[in-house]
Amino acid sequence: DDTVVKISLSIGVTLYPQDGVDADQLIRHADQAMYIAKQAGKNHYQLFDTAQDSAIKIQQQNILDVHSALDRSEFLLHYQPKVNMKTGELIGVEALIRWQHPNRGLIPPSEFLPMIEGQTISLELGEWVIDTALSQISQWQNMGVMLPISVNISAYQLQQGNFTTRLSALLAAHPEVNPHC
Repeated sequence: DDTVVKISLSIGVTLYPQDGVDADQLIRHADQAMYIAKQAGKNHYQLFDTAQDSAIKIQQQNILDVHSALDRSEFLLHYQPKVNMKTGELIGVEALIRWQHPNRGLIPPSEFLPMIEGQTISLELGEWVIDTALSQISQWQNMGVMLPISVNISAYQLQQGNFTTRLSALLAAHPEVNPHC
C-alpha cells in the first residue's frame, strides 16, 4: 500500500584463497567484518583484514603473557637515584619496572608497556608497582634508610574513577610508610 520501507545492508567480505582458512573460518571472518561494517553505520561493507586480525591476536597474546608474568612474579623494580645537582645529595629514587623473562632475559618497559596500554592488565601492573615501591620504602626504613620513591602512573590509571580509592587502599596496607614518601 502506501507504506514505505527502507532497508539497509551491512556486509562482511572475506576472500578465498587469500584468507587461507577453511570454510568455517571464512564464515567467521566474514561475520567479524560484518560487525565492523555495522559499527561504521548503515549501508556499509567491510573487507576482512587478515593483517589486522593477526595484530589483534598478537596483542591478545601479549596481554596474556604480561598477565602470566605478573602471576609468576617475573616483574621487578630497579631504582634510579635522584640527585640534587647543586649539592650532590641523594634526594630519592625513581622506580623503573623491568620484566625478568625466563627465556628472553631482562626486558625493558618499552617492549611491554605499550602493548598493554589502556588494558585492564595495565591497571593491575600499575598497582603492583605502587605496592612494591611501598614495600621497598618499608624495608629501607627498617634499615634506617629514609628515601622517597617516585613511581610513574599512566594516564589511563589516573583517569580511573576509583584511582584515589585504590591508592588509598594501597597506602593503608603499608601504614608504616608516610604517604609523602
